[in-house]
Amino acid sequence: MYKITIIIPLKGREYYTEVFLKENIRHDCFYIFADGSEDDQHKELFQKIKNKNIQYIKYPTDLNMLMFQTKIFKTSLLVKTKYTMTADNDDFINYDGVYKCINFLNKNKDYGFAGGPIFSLNRSHSNILNKQSIISTNSDLHKIKYKIIPEYVDLNKNLDGYENLEGMKRSLSSQIETYYVGYSIFRTEIFSNIRRDLIESNIKDIHFHELFESTFAFYHGKYKHLNSNHYIRLSNVVGSSAGIIKEHLPVRLILEESTRNQLSIFIKYIQKKCNIDQDEANDMVISFFRKRKKYYEHNRFYILFCYYLLRQYYSLKNIKKIISAIILISNIFKK
Repeated sequence: MYKITIIIPLKGREYYTEVFLKENIRHDCFYIFADGSEDDQHKELFQKIKNKNIQYIKYPTDLNMLMFQTKIFKTSLLVKTKYTMTADNDDFINYDGVYKCINFLNKNKDYGFAGGPIFSLNRSHSNILNKQSIISTNSDLHKIKYKIIPEYVDLNKNLDGYENLEGMKRSLSSQIETYYVGYSIFRTEIFSNIRRDLIESNIKDIHFHELFESTFAFYHGKYKHLNSNHYIRLSNVVGSSAGIIKEHLPVRLILEESTRNQLSIFIKYIQKKCNIDQDEANDMVISFFRKRKKYYEHNRFYILFCYYLLRQYYSLKNIKKIISAIILISNIFKK
């Protein structure tokens, strides 16, 4: 029996998928690749893969974000494991942290999802995959190197133990920062319910989708933050959907009426779902846009560590060892 199902949405960028297949697949987890690409390049790639724990599904082309989320929701209904998480095909999974989350959730039935600090990497510019080409040999994959960028983001610890309306308010509060809650490990029914609600809300904006996932995770369950990295993001990606939109959400709210309309839909859905009045829903969401961004949590040790060690590029295997060392030693300095 597999411990967890990992859903990987696809739309083009098969050059990243080949790296994902090399770096992230293990025998005790199940993987569903949900492909909404315009072409069949991913289909051709997966025809060569015979792993029993890898399922590939070709969906209609993702023409908008609601089609994308519908694809994820339908895929989640196929999941047979107790736990589910999603991963982008350009990112990496740290299974030490994933399994610590699973073990915690197994022992604590009152918690719905769990996660840990998320780290970010840059791929060496000399090794960034050509957007137009597919990696030809396995030896090419071994040449790719990575560098941790100076972001030690452990912000979601501020959400530990929160749930329901209080958790939603906490995640939107201007008093704290949060970071990619949607990459947590979820009980499967909660993972599906969040996507169902998102589709029902009829929100179409990609940035509001990310905000919705983080906020409504607390509507459906209680969060546990563990001191173990489970997810690693690649920062210098090519061709991501979110990266196409150059302006940040607060700027777009000022410039674009369509974005303000999406904000109104988000607020009204919170009001309806949580059975609260409009003023309370307004205050919850507007608080999010008063946040002063402080993505970096540095201490003196971490700054020196980054300066002397993290300037170099390493294999992903060694990167994970470095991340473990950062978490271990920085905790000592916090005491």
